[in-house]
Amino acid sequence: MNNADICVVIPMKHPVQSKMRLNRALSDEQRAALAIHLFRNTLAFFRREFPQLTLLVVTPSAWVAATARQFGCEILLEASPAGLNQALVRATRWSLRNRFSRQLIIPADIEQLKRDEILRLLAEPAQVVIANARDGGTNALLCTPPDAIPFCYGEQSGREHARAAARLHLSCARLTLNYLSADIDHPQDLPPDLYYAPVADKVLPYA
Repeated sequence: MNNADICVVIPMKHPVQSKMRLNRALSDEQRAALAIHLFRNTLAFFRREFPQLTLLVVTPSAWVAATARQFGCEILLEASPAGLNQALVRATRWSLRNRFSRQLIIPADIEQLKRDEILRLLAEPAQVVIANARDGGTNALLCTPPDAIPFCYGEQSGREHARAAARLHLSCARLTLNYLSADIDHPQDLPPDLYYAPVADKVLPYA
């Protein structure tokens, strides 16, 4: 299974605008450094485990774009950011122009990605496959074709994406995967050895 028909889309804000819900637990510099660390880990994971897949990073940040190029990613640079859903609409247009029949959207803030979970996701035959986040969000979204449904990222987006598929009479699967369900959005999501001292030793080298 080489999955050459899949474009993996990884949206990434400017690091200083990332992880705002952690601002009571981490300094601005630490939040940015954590976002960079998770982003690099995500790109390294896909390059190591799925080198055949095309990665498209959509970002308003020239620094993020330069980092992504180091990993051999395609870049979609947003001149006028208008939120996550609009960024993904632009990414989907890119996927369709480049003749991808499937699109996998993965956030850049999953603490630990696992090959077997991604394979489980890619093997699901439904037209819309949702990997649930612990808070009801969407931690991965696989669509066949890439524009199968409108994007509904926001509060309880897992439910909203499933409803969008149902309205369009598309087959839909919702998966709860142990590692893929765990992103870092709230202070309680931070691993203990990262959240407690010495935080700087764990995070700041990635700034």
